[in-house]
Amino acid sequence: MRIDWLEPFGAVVKGFSGGAEDRAALPWIIARNRVVVLRNGASDDAALVSLLGGLGEPLFTLGETAVPTAPQLNIVSNVGRKAPPRSVFHTDTSYVVQPPAFTALLAVVACWGRRNAVL
Repeated sequence: MRIDWLEPFGAVVKGFSGGAEDRAALPWIIARNRVVVLRNGASDDAALVSLLGGLGEPLFTLGETAVPTAPQLNIVSNVGRKAPPRSVFHTDTSYVVQPPAFTALLAVVACWGRRNAVL
C-alpha cells in the first residue's frame, strides 16, 4: 500500500489490498488525514460493506433509498432522482445521539466505470 499525503490535509491510498495489515492501518490514516481516497479500494457494493464492517457498525440514514444489492448502504446521487433531497443542508447524521465517526462514499462514474472509495 502506498500513501500520497496531501496538504493541508487528505491522502490518496493506492494499492489497498483489503488484507488485515491494510485494514488495521486505515483508522489511523483516516484520523490523521480527515479525507482519504482509496484508489480501487472497493470493487463493488459488497466489498464496501465488508470494508466498512471492519471499521465499525455502518449506520443507514433512515428515509433515504437503499442500494438494492446492499441494503446497509444509501444511494446518494443526483442522477435520475425523482424527488428533491429531504434537505438542502447535509450533515451526515450529526443529529443522532451517537453520530458516526466518519462517512464513506463509493464514487461511481458511470461513463468511465471507475470506482473509488472516499472515507
